Amino acid sequence: MIAHVEILKVLDEDLDWPVPLTLAEKVKTLREKGPEIVLLTKGSADATPVFGDDTLVHVPVPKVKVADTVGVGDTFNGGFLAFLSKRGLLSRNHIKTINENDLEKTLEHGARIAAITSFWSGCRSALGVCAFVDPEVCKSVLEAQPAPRCRLLNDK
Repeated sequence: MIAHVEILKVLDEDLDWPVPLTLAEKVKTLREKGPEIVLLTKGSADATPVFGDDTLVHVPVPKVKVADTVGVGDTFNGGFLAFLSKRGLLSRNHIKTINENDLEKTLEHGARIAAITSFWSGCRSALGVCAFVDPEVCKSVLEAQPAPRCRLLNDK
């Protein structure tokens, strides 16, 4: 099944296999089985895709006051994929041509809307506000903390 996957997203905890390999070796093993991109997330630490000739892109997660983590990972995934789609990069052919700059911008977008989602309690996704609009909207919402401003934007 993994041979048919173009983008594989895994948590670092998902790779706690009972085998004596480093995290990098485990990711490389997954890539060798087929995915063009293995997107490794580490909770609130960062997200790192591995692609091409095992190129790594590191994008730190915005630091925010977290009210709840429910839905944050799903929002990150949706934002990541929506950003690729909006730029015409989500087809099989285009995924193979994604470069470091494309992935960096895509990760930043996913991380921003995930951070916004964590502002309030309960599963309230910022995806409706940020996933299909200009990423600068997400950036400005994130910079304008606290939660009430985000809640108002989310409720529109």
